[in-house]
Amino acid sequence: MTKKTFLLFTFSLLLLPQLSHACPLGAGESKLSLTRVMRNFGKHILPADRATQKGSMGADVTDAELDAAVNGLGIAMSCASTVATDRSGDLYPKKAAELTGDARERYLHTFFSRMQDFLRGLSEYRAILAALRAQPAKERNFELAKTQMRAVTGLANRAHEDLQ
Repeated sequence: MTKKTFLLFTFSLLLLPQLSHACPLGAGESKLSLTRVMRNFGKHILPADRATQKGSMGADVTDAELDAAVNGLGIAMSCASTVATDRSGDLYPKKAAELTGDARERYLHTFFSRMQDFLRGLSEYRAILAALRAQPAKERNFELAKTQMRAVTGLANRAHEDLQ
């Protein structure tokens, strides 16, 4: 894939509705909660991480595995977007309810900022895996995906550290 083709492909991803999935509820759930969102992150990022690790070790990653990875990241992005735009309070961490005034505002600012960072990281990860999917299997190099996988993990860890 040429650099121009890669850029056009990436740009087209931005123009398409990236968040084609709703953040799913679990069995017996009637309302989305932050706990469910966090579970969805783990569940729907896992196929991307598996494919990236497998490809990084030199093993062949099938088109179906990459499709599942891209789809899963789309779901995770939908969940992150839902949280990042929620101002109802329903998806705020419990700690937000314990704070008042400026402390609460600073906390929520950090929370939304970290969620936006995470969403951008997921979007970049998804674009990298989609670009790999467009390449012939024997030409796929997962080093950039591996770097982005680590970056997404770092964003999640930073958010957890900052928001405790």
